[in-house]
Amino acid sequence: MWLLLINSWSLALASFVACYLSAMPAWVNTTMLGVVIGACEATNVCTFSYIPAYLYGRKHLGAISGLVVTAAALGSGTGPIVMAVSKDYLGSFAALLFPLGLVQAAFGVACLFITKPAKASGA
Repeated sequence: MWLLLINSWSLALASFVACYLSAMPAWVNTTMLGVVIGACEATNVCTFSYIPAYLYGRKHLGAISGLVVTAAALGSGTGPIVMAVSKDYLGSFAALLFPLGLVQAAFGVACLFITKPAKASGA
């Protein structure tokens, strides 16, 4: 599950970069963030195409993909609201981005312990 580890850590890196590059010139900030987010999206495409099929087979791939897309849409809808509230009450985006980056890094380590589910008996 190294692909999931790389994916999680690239997302964590994006959070850390977003926190600490604000003091840099705008072109450095946008270039670095673009590179890191590009790496995140590249690993996302590989991860969500390969991992569900590998772990669960192709039989339920449509249902799994639907759940993943629904979760992504919910995150896209609620994320900006949560970040805006964080900025209003905590004073900066970094106050929430840094802890979220730590959580994502921890999820990356947890991905190393994912095992392929056993087949159900009689299936």
